[in-house]
Amino acid sequence: MVYSGSTAGWQSFELLRTLLTRILDAQPNVRVLFLSKRDANNTALEAAYPGRVEVKWLAHAEVAQALAICDQGIMVREHTITNQVASPTKFAEYLRAGLPVIVSEGIGDLAELVTRDRLGQVHRPNGPLPRLERTSASERERLTEYALAHFSKRTFDGEYRALLHRLNP
Repeated sequence: MVYSGSTAGWQSFELLRTLLTRILDAQPNVRVLFLSKRDANNTALEAAYPGRVEVKWLAHAEVAQALAICDQGIMVREHTITNQVASPTKFAEYLRAGLPVIVSEGIGDLAELVTRDRLGQVHRPNGPLPRLERTSASERERLTEYALAHFSKRTFDGEYRALLHRLNP
């Protein structure tokens, strides 16, 4: 699994730490990569699960390569007003890398999108743990194609230019 991004408070790191502790305890073959700066939560997980949790801060140009060796992206956040209106770019980045994404309910409309288009799993508090498996090459390709079709600048370039032209004829 991989978590990539900030350790800012709105990222709900304590919630993420709780979920990952449950997963790591229940599924001994799971490993977690944090592509983030160190904080108390990821450092504690790394100490509690030596060899299974790693924290790395990479240059932007190295992130795609690191994501490519993972099998699941994780985006779990608390149910807050901020998260209800969020549209995290990290979601598209995970999909572009061919990773299914574990999301929590209440992050924008991601739970509905993940369920409808089979883009990963929705984690519900007090629900069962996510089922973690290796992601097949064909599934990686499908997710990558989905990201390119729905989240790339190229896909919306014409509409964007038309909107700009209407605003400034």
